[in-house]
Amino acid sequence: MQDRERLRRMVELVNDNLVKAHYFKTIGDNKSAQSWAAKEFVQKVRMGLFSGATKIKREYDLPAKITSNASGTAIEKLLEQDDYEYAARLMKEFGFPEKSYIDTAVTAFNRYFNQMRYNKAQRVEKEFKLPLSRIQDAIIKMFNYSLEKGKFELAASLGKEYKLPKKKVEEAALKALEKFMKGGNYDKVEYIFEEFKIQKSKLQKIAAEEFKIRFHKGAYDHARFLKSQFRIPDKLIMDEVLRVFNLHMEKSFYAEASVIEIEYKLPKKKCKPAATKAFLHYVNHNDFENAMKFYKVYKLKKKELEKPLLRIFIQKIDKGDYKAAHYLAQNFRLPREKLIPAVKRAYDMNKNLGYINQANDLKQRYFIQDDGFISKVLSKIT
Repeated sequence: MQDRERLRRMVELVNDNLVKAHYFKTIGDNKSAQSWAAKEFVQKVRMGLFSGATKIKREYDLPAKITSNASGTAIEKLLEQDDYEYAARLMKEFGFPEKSYIDTAVTAFNRYFNQMRYNKAQRVEKEFKLPLSRIQDAIIKMFNYSLEKGKFELAASLGKEYKLPKKKVEEAALKALEKFMKGGNYDKVEYIFEEFKIQKSKLQKIAAEEFKIRFHKGAYDHARFLKSQFRIPDKLIMDEVLRVFNLHMEKSFYAEASVIEIEYKLPKKKCKPAATKAFLHYVNHNDFENAMKFYKVYKLKKKELEKPLLRIFIQKIDKGDYKAAHYLAQNFRLPREKLIPAVKRAYDMNKNLGYINQANDLKQRYFIQDDGFISKVLSKIT
């Protein structure tokens, strides 16, 4: 007993609070152990060694009534330093009322959120189990800000994480899809599509719009990739394909137009107007071989071509291009009575200029008579 008392007095002479606390704890004198531990706790707090103070509190189970004054000082220091996360953590550790440390944690969350330090914000939210109602204003504010700055993926992720209205989250995700689609970041497109469970039809619609842009610019390989990669239905792109087809036809890029028609299996019926223009283009340039290809492939009708062919016939006769005019009259069975006035002008001109053979050829081909028949035909026309 005397040895124990002597050891006790020796320990009390040691200039180390934790040595004393540990000794009294081992002999079961918890009151003395807590007393010495509390002194060390206060010193740690004053020095800003909060982790050490926390360890002492836990090890010696210091009650709040012993640590409250020093804890309050520690919290004040942390709040002065704007370290709300650590302050909230110590408030919880040191037995402060729940409302106090939750309020402080909410402040920490909002500050991190406004600084776009989302990982830290989420850590605080999960650690303190912050009610959604307390942090939703900050989330909505950042969601809208992200949309405004074009950070659509971030907005969608925030919306999903914090359970914003599904419609708003999907709108942000669709904008992200559009952005990544335009940038050619197809891995991100696939990620957004799967992560936010976007309807396939909506993805295809976005892909179709990008297809149209690429196709119009002549980036056919890229457009073809988009169609294959996202399985774009023909109905979403056919109008643009037809439009580009017609543009090629109008610019006389018939080979390119033909490739487009074959690849996209364009309906012949919808290609007919452009095919008619191509046909007439070749006829005007006396390229009857190519003209007849369009005529046969697109099943053009003579009756529908009669007026423009008559006009071309007259132009060629008036310019002395009799061979081309004869080809048109013979192969398209142009109505003879409508040809005669132009042929008669050519006949008279050749005859008057002394080109008798040419005049006779016209006369024989079109059965022109100097008087009688031709005067009757002309009288009927006039």
